Order: sequence, then structure tokens, then C-alpha cells
Amino acid sequence: MKLSKRLLSKTVAIAAVCATMATAAFAAPQGTFDTSEIQITGEASRSVAPNYAILTLGITSENTNINAAKSNNDRIMSDLISKLGHLGIDKKDIYTSNISINPTSDYQDGKRINTGYSVANRVTVKINNLDNVGKAVDAAVSAGANDINNLSFQNDVSQQLSDSLTTEQFKTVVIKLRLLLQPLVVL
Repeated sequence: MKLSKRLLSKTVAIAAVCATMATAAFAAPQGTFDTSEIQITGEASRSVAPNYAILTLGITSENTNINAAKSNNDRIMSDLISKLGHLGIDKKDIYTSNISINPTSDYQDGKRINTGYSVANRVTVKINNLDNVGKAVDAAVSAGANDINNLSFQNDVSQQLSDSLTTEQFKTVVIKLRLLLQPLVVL
């Protein structure tokens, strides 16, 4: 029982100091620097292995005819999505991230001359099986993709890990606060 009372008195003392600091922070006029303010931060981090990859890739076609350039892109993209599906990548994990159609031009004798159109289509692919990342790039190239511009490996942080990191952050704040208060308060 003695341990519980001691812990309770420490907790009350820490809470009182925190409340005093919070009150002082809110009482200070906006835009002023209060030298009595103390900020304590906690940090926590974990390195975790990725559990999926995000790949952005696409096709750019140029033609004098806008419909021909778009048809070429549509054909290649359809083949690409089919090949990614054969790797077990679900269609819901493939989404369009950019489509653009722009005129192309050249300069002759100081004059701008329209030469046709550039049609670009980019998709973002979530690859849940990391063993398929290289295969997805190979499939994209074999389908005719000519723009593979981003690959990142990521991890879905679980709620359990997030809670654990928050708890660790709070513990570091408490340790820092105890060190700060140790010369001032006998607990």
C-alpha cells in the first residue's frame, strides 16, 4: 500500500507541474515569448520492414493524330493491367494517377510548327507481394511502358505498434520531467 501512495503522490506532483505549465502557456499574450515556459517532448521510433511497394509507371505516345496516340496508350495500358493481374495484383490496387494530352511542336525558321500530340497515362500500383516487384517492372516494360518513375517500399503501421510508440513517447516525457523536477521537488 505504501508503494501505491508514493506513486500517487508522484503522479499528483507531476500533474500539478504540468497544469501550472499549461496555465502559464495559455495566459501568455499571443506573439510573446514567455521565458518561464518549458516544453518537453518525447520521441519514439521503430524500423520496420516494408510489407508492400508502390510503383508508378506509364506510357507516353506521340503521333500526328491524337486518336492514334490515345489508342496506342489504351492498348498498352490494357496489356499492362492484364500482365499485372497475372502476377496476382488486384485491379483495385491499380489506379490512374495522371492522364495528359498535349500538343507537340518544333521550331523551323524561328516559327513554331505543331507536329502532333503527346498522350501520357500514368498508373500507381500497390504490390502486396514484394517478391513480385521486379516481375511487375518486367511486365510493364514488356507491355510497352516507357515511363517507370517511382518505386517506394512502405509499411502499414498497425494500431498496436502506433499505441506502443505513443506509450514510449509518453514514458520519455515522464523521464525528462522527473529529471527536470528532481532538484525542485522531493517525491
